[in-house]
Amino acid sequence: LKSPPPLGKGLAAFSAANTAKWISPGGVAVAALSALAQGAIFVSVGLDLLCEAGPLALIFEQAGAACVDANGKRILDLAVTEDFRVQTAVVAGRKEVVEEVMSAVRAQGAVKK
Repeated sequence: LKSPPPLGKGLAAFSAANTAKWISPGGVAVAALSALAQGAIFVSVGLDLLCEAGPLALIFEQAGAACVDANGKRILDLAVTEDFRVQTAVVAGRKEVVEEVMSAVRAQGAVKK
């Protein structure tokens, strides 16, 4: 699992404690929409905020799901700076599952609620 250390450790802890469904069909859009349709969790690092993470967050939130960064902040609340190529990690899925994942990440001590 290649992701920022606190996020990776939190995901490992969440996965060990739950029977989470992990899918990886290839492309970001396909993986995200498959996760949304199947009630799974979507996790990716290094997505462009403006071109990838933002549109995915809009789709997830319109479907009643949640989409946050590695710190638990809503993707749609992140600011686009002058450098429009800013990248971010994404954790998306059912609200309660995303909160469980972020609780596991916070339990690693690196992210505060």
